[in-house]
Amino acid sequence: MGEAANSGDIDKVRAAKIADALARDGVFAALPPTRLRALAESGTFLQLEKGERLFGHGDRSDAAYAVLLGEIEITMPGIDGRPVWLARIRAGTMIGEMGAIDGTPRVTNANATRRCELLRIDRRLILDAMLAEP
Repeated sequence: MGEAANSGDIDKVRAAKIADALARDGVFAALPPTRLRALAESGTFLQLEKGERLFGHGDRSDAAYAVLLGEIEITMPGIDGRPVWLARIRAGTMIGEMGAIDGTPRVTNANATRRCELLRIDRRLILDAMLAEP
């Protein structure tokens, strides 16, 4: 039997997976691996239960999120007030990055369809990373 991994090793593996998700995202793909890793290590973890809201239409765009586990459903308010389904964001994908960059209020709603684990990356950190890499 192998030795159990310590939490530092687990954190390094998790950060590497998050950096990979960032690298696959069109917004973050131009950043070098060291900058992606720094963003992955700077985020804060959060959990949502099924049905919980990540953000809503009109909310401040103050962060982007890496979906680590679970699924987020994206909707927007329809003309008649009922939600219009747009997409399901699965693990290994980023969400909210465009809003985090341009700072405009959210135009969609994002809700967990099942238990989710996410990494929240603050808008300020994203802008700092983008400005540091012309």
